This record gives sequence, C-alpha cells and structure tokens, in this order.
Amino acid sequence: MGKIVRILGTQKVPSSQRLCNTRLCVDLAENIHIHFRDTRIEFSVEEWRVYAALIAQANAGIEAAVAKGYKEGTDKGQGKWTAPSLGKESDYWAERLQLEENANGSYHLHWNEARIEMRPETVAEFKKVFAKVSERPKGGTKLKDLRVSRHTGKPSPEKPQFEKVSLAESTMYTSLRDNNKAQYTDYRTKLLAGTKRGCKTWEQFKELYNDIRANGFLADAFIELNKDAVTIGDGQHRAAILLVMHPDLEVNITTPEGGLPQAHPCLAYEKMGYKN
Repeated sequence: MGKIVRILGTQKVPSSQRLCNTRLCVDLAENIHIHFRDTRIEFSVEEWRVYAALIAQANAGIEAAVAKGYKEGTDKGQGKWTAPSLGKESDYWAERLQLEENANGSYHLHWNEARIEMRPETVAEFKKVFAKVSERPKGGTKLKDLRVSRHTGKPSPEKPQFEKVSLAESTMYTSLRDNNKAQYTDYRTKLLAGTKRGCKTWEQFKELYNDIRANGFLADAFIELNKDAVTIGDGQHRAAILLVMHPDLEVNITTPEGGLPQAHPCLAYEKMGYKN
C-alpha cells in the first residue's frame, strides 16, 4: 500500500448502486477479459499467458504462506511475485480515458485496459469527488517564501520585538539546516524570555525531524497560517523540517469555512516517504 498524503475527496456509495457486486468470471470474446465485481481488465492472448503463469506461481506461494500462519491486515511484505516485464503499452486500448453511456442505462469508465461499470447514480458520486479535487489550488506558492515572525533578540516584557522574514531566513530553518544547536538554543532562550510562547527544545526539534524523515508528514497535517494567508501562525518547526528536506517544495493554500488559511505540502509520489 502507499503512504497517503491527503484524501482529496470521499463519497459513500451504497452497495445497492453496484451493478455486479458478486460477479467473478473470465470472458473469451473480442479479447480475453476478467470480470471481478464491477471491474473488467482486458488482455491479449500473449498478455493473458504471462498473467496466468504469474497467478499460478503466486497462488502456490500464497497457499504456502497461509499454511505457515499468514494473516491479512499486516503492512509487512511477506511475498511478491513478478512476471517478466510486459510491453511498454497495453495491447488493447493504450492511452485511453473514456466515459461511455450504454443502451441499458449503465456507464463504463475506461482507463487503458481497465473498465469500471457504474449506474448513473454512481457517476454522480464520481463527479462530486472530482469536483473536490478540481477546486483545490494547484500549488504555486513556495514553502520557503512563507513568512514568519522572528524575534529580534531584544526582548521587552511590555512589547516583544519581532520582525517578518521569510521561512528561509528564519532561525528555526537555518539552525536545523546547519545542525547548529547553539544557534537554536540561544534563539529559543531569547524568545522565551520575551514572550509567553512555548518553543520546543533542540532535542524535541530533532526528534520531530527524525520522525518526519522516517514516517512522513501526516495525511491530515497542515501548517496553519494567519489571516493574511502568508505568515505561519502555527507549525513553524514542521515547516522548517520540510524546507530542509525539500528546498523547492510548493504548498497548496486553502481556507476552510470559518477557519484560518492552511498550507498543505505538494509532494510527488516518489517523495511521499520524505527520505533523502
């Protein structure tokens, strides 16, 4: 399974809307295709031969693992069976994305050699999910350009002294980038002396850094911004960590109804583990 950064849209589709939720069969017609519930995969004869040999090999291995006590639900890989590499393109329907309405009132969504069969009600639910995705900003804001309030080192009990700088100029970022405990600790001491704000110790900061490197940025996590949608209000440590790991990272900025703006990191699949 993959590491989910964010769920962009979810709709509950009742089982009653499914067309063929108990079907499993292999058809030999204009080509070879497997029907598994509402999904159909199409094969040429040569692709089928590769697939059938792989299934036979995998089945033997799976049954052996089950006999040794394998249980579903674990994330730990316990077996993988790989066929010889297929051709670069599908033998049928390469580069196809198509939605069809059929004479019986059903709809077919084709993606290359895969087909999903749906009732009209399900198509409506698909539209809702994709609408949520299309409504999201497409990035374009660099994480390093977000602003932070940096303490100037001139504490005053009556009026703490702060200046606005970019995240890339912040002490939290530069101290982590340079692994400079003394710089960070000195800044933290002055910050705590002049304000009532909390601030992580260096050890807590590095612990968070190592955790994000190892486990990723939580799927529902974000960096909270102030009303100006550019200044970080909460999450400067996390933002500094992400910037150290991904200097050119972009963020999506969204504003939930009744809430403050949020910055969500835009990451490609190969970076979802957040490991350099």
